[in-house]
Amino acid sequence: MRILKHARSKSALMLSVAVMLWCAMTAAAQSPTDKCRPASVIPLASEPPAKIIIDPPLAGPLASRGVAVIQYCAENLHFVPEFGPNALAVSPRVGHIHVRVDDASWVWADASGNPVILMGLSPGPHKVVIELEDANHHALDSGTVTFVIPEKSPAQQPGTKRTDLQRHDLSAPGREVVQVRVDFDPGYVAPRHTHPGEEIIYVLEGTLEYEVEGKPLVVIVK
Repeated sequence: MRILKHARSKSALMLSVAVMLWCAMTAAAQSPTDKCRPASVIPLASEPPAKIIIDPPLAGPLASRGVAVIQYCAENLHFVPEFGPNALAVSPRVGHIHVRVDDASWVWADASGNPVILMGLSPGPHKVVIELEDANHHALDSGTVTFVIPEKSPAQQPGTKRTDLQRHDLSAPGREVVQVRVDFDPGYVAPRHTHPGEEIIYVLEGTLEYEVEGKPLVVIVK
């Protein structure tokens, strides 16, 4: 049994380079949360007002996959999973966030401080409200971000088309031969997978890269 690590077109390689360059440029740009002042770690006689700072969704995941990654931070508050009236006496202040999507009647609470990641939203405009809460779920501050999930297109979701040409039993018991044609969209990258038998690949047109575990990368150009 062979393990095929990946197969991709040449344009997929070019795409990965573009993504790495985009990520590098994104990391270099300063966002509002970069200016967030860390909360004190020493008990305070008087707690200053808590404030939440929210970035717009990261442009890369939003445009390429329709995923909203929303970063935020809090000033004068530590994100800690402590809840109830007794936790209100903790100093410096502790709390969490409530997240509401598209004016829903419900929210979810999160005390991790990690970015809010939204997947599976329908194409079109959306609104996310993030409320900063104290340990007893009282709102201290809030912010709203709006964004648009782009329409899906074939160029954004490259795939494959398989056409079975023939299938016959071999003389060896339990064995058969299958001939198929597979058309790859430009930029398609196959996930790591296995095949139970041997394969013979013939490229009709284009460039194909594939790698079998334990063997060097193979590039076929037609």
